[in-house]
Amino acid sequence: MKYNKTPLTFEAQADLLSRRGLIAEKTVLIDRLKNVNYYRLSGYLYPYRNDDHNFKPGTTLEKIWRHYTFDRRLRLIVMDAIERVEVSLRAQLIYGLAHSTGAFGYTEIKSLPQLKLDAYMRWAGEVKHEIDRSHETFVKHFKAKYGDTHEYLSLWMTGEIISFGCTLTMYRGASIDIKKRIAEYYGISDNVLTSWLQTINVIRNICAHHSRLWNRELGVKPYIPRKNKYPQWHFPVPVLMSARVLHQSIVTQIPAISERLLEFFEVEKSGYMICKQNIDQIIEGSDLSPDSKRLLVVLTQTPYRVFVILSILQYFLKIIAPQSGWKTRLMILLDEYPEVSRWSMGFPENWKDCKIWKL
Repeated sequence: MKYNKTPLTFEAQADLLSRRGLIAEKTVLIDRLKNVNYYRLSGYLYPYRNDDHNFKPGTTLEKIWRHYTFDRRLRLIVMDAIERVEVSLRAQLIYGLAHSTGAFGYTEIKSLPQLKLDAYMRWAGEVKHEIDRSHETFVKHFKAKYGDTHEYLSLWMTGEIISFGCTLTMYRGASIDIKKRIAEYYGISDNVLTSWLQTINVIRNICAHHSRLWNRELGVKPYIPRKNKYPQWHFPVPVLMSARVLHQSIVTQIPAISERLLEFFEVEKSGYMICKQNIDQIIEGSDLSPDSKRLLVVLTQTPYRVFVILSILQYFLKIIAPQSGWKTRLMILLDEYPEVSRWSMGFPENWKDCKIWKL
C-alpha cells in the first residue's frame, strides 16, 4: 500500500486532535505541537484512543502532558542510575583485564577470547576511531609523550573514551574467569549480569533518544535470578508482574478454557484476569489440546516493563552507591504523579513489599 498522508500545519494538527475529542485550548495545543512533534505526542495519546481513533471521553491535553513530563523526568532518573552502573562496570572490567593482560593486552585478540575474529576487528576499529577523534587533554598528552611507540592508549585511558556499547563488547569478549569475578562483585551469576547489561544498553539508548519509556513493553528480556538461590527476586512479591489478559479475548480464542479459568488465573478485575505464577508449568501440566496450550502460552507471556529495569537499577545502586538517594528521588516522582498507571509500568500492586525495594 502506498503511503499518501501529507504534512499538516500546526493549526491543522490541533484541529484534527480536537475533532477526535481531545479537550484543549487551541492556542496552548498549538504551542505544544510546535515544540513536541505530533507523532511523538501521539505515543502518549494512544492509550486514550478508541478503535475508531477518537479519544475516550474526558481526555484532556493536561492529562496527556502530565504523562509526557512524567516520562521525561523518569528517563532522567533512569539515566542517572545507568551512568553509575556504567562507570562501575568500567572500573571492574578494566581492573580485571589490566591485571590479566596488561596495559595494552586489549590490542590483541587473545585478551578477549570470547569474541570471534570479525567481531574483535570491528570492535578494535571502533576503539581506534574513538582514540583518533578524541580531544581529551590526557589523550593529547599520551600521544605527545608515547605516540612514537604506542598507537593505542593504555587500557585504563581507553576505558574513559569508548561508548557503553563498546565497553559491553569488551565485557562480552573477556574471559569467563574475569566475567565471573565481576559478577561475583555484584552478587549475581555472570549469565544474569550479561543479560542485565545488554538490557541496560537498550534502555540507555531509549533514554538518550528521548523515546517513550514509562509504559513500553521491552523487546529485550533480562534474566531474573533463580528462585532457589535468590528468593528476594520472587518472594514475597515477584519483580516480574504476572501477565494481565482480557477475559473476552481468552474465551473467544480458546473456548475450551471458558469453564476452567480459575485453573490458570487468580483474579478478575475490570474485564481483565491476572495469570497465576508459574503459568507456563500450569499450562504444560493441563489436559488442554496441544494447539490450545500453544495459544495460551502466547497469550499469557509475562510482560517485561520498566519496573523490572527500575528493580535491577535499585539492586545495582545498593552496591555501587548506597548513599545516592536514587530510590528516594524515584519515590518522590511517583508520588507527584499518582494518576500515572503503575500497572502499565509493570508495578505489582504491593510492589513496596518486594525485598529488592526494601534493601
